[in-house]
Amino acid sequence: MQIAYIGDHSGRYNDDEGAITYALESLGHKVCQIPEDGNYQRAEKCELVLFHHQHKHIDRLAKVNAPKVCWYFDLVYALEVRDERQNVDDLRSICSLFCCTDGGYTPSGIVHLPQGADNRILGNTREPKITPILYIGSTGMCDRLQQLSDLERKYGNDLLSITGRTGVFRKDLRKITSRTKIVISLQHPANDRYWSNRVYIVCGFGGFMLHPYCEQLANCYRDREEIVFYSTRNEMVDLIDYYLEHDEEREHIATAGFELTKKDHTYKHRCEKLVKAVKSRGIV
Repeated sequence: MQIAYIGDHSGRYNDDEGAITYALESLGHKVCQIPEDGNYQRAEKCELVLFHHQHKHIDRLAKVNAPKVCWYFDLVYALEVRDERQNVDDLRSICSLFCCTDGGYTPSGIVHLPQGADNRILGNTREPKITPILYIGSTGMCDRLQQLSDLERKYGNDLLSITGRTGVFRKDLRKITSRTKIVISLQHPANDRYWSNRVYIVCGFGGFMLHPYCEQLANCYRDREEIVFYSTRNEMVDLIDYYLEHDEEREHIATAGFELTKKDHTYKHRCEKLVKAVKSRGIV
């Protein structure tokens, strides 16, 4: 199948577009990468058009005659943005299929399709653990900055925080993760239906992931076996203290998490599901 993939193909940050392109091509498909501000007429020659958000270009997308699939990367009504509902409804109106990382958004025809680990850089590299605790992510939402400040006061130099888009990604992140005992994810906006792709990134690098409890995520990774969940901030601190002192148990969980991610939760697995959904609906 020939797929036109409209997105950010610059290779920046975690390069989800590159990982998805690689996964689709490894499944035998031909991918034509089109920049978000590029020439959409190139998509007319393809059997399918794949994109993520593209709110700014919806009028141009609507004019493309090929079947369109939106793989929406976010909470559908993210952070109470007023126009988000209308944006999503507009995108759905031009699509043959709408896939969403938000497992709670379930109108008819929606496919729940989480993100995944990058098959190109999977790896469980065993190195000396020189960093006790690592936080990687943003702090500009809810009260994450306060959560992080509280942890920094308690753990001092034992906590390394890398925040914002000036951080580290891909192979550099794999190297840091391989040298870290515990990678933490802070509360919010994670909920029972939505979680960060950081789960797959960290576990795909063989890292130990401490994450807020999410009901749907708990159906994918088992607590205390492939990941560790916490429900309150006090519990998070208790679990950090416990696993800092229990190296063998922590490493066993991290290894199991890596093996499960490699087996079930890479972008190749997600793209297999996407293609199956497209074909089962007779879209191509």
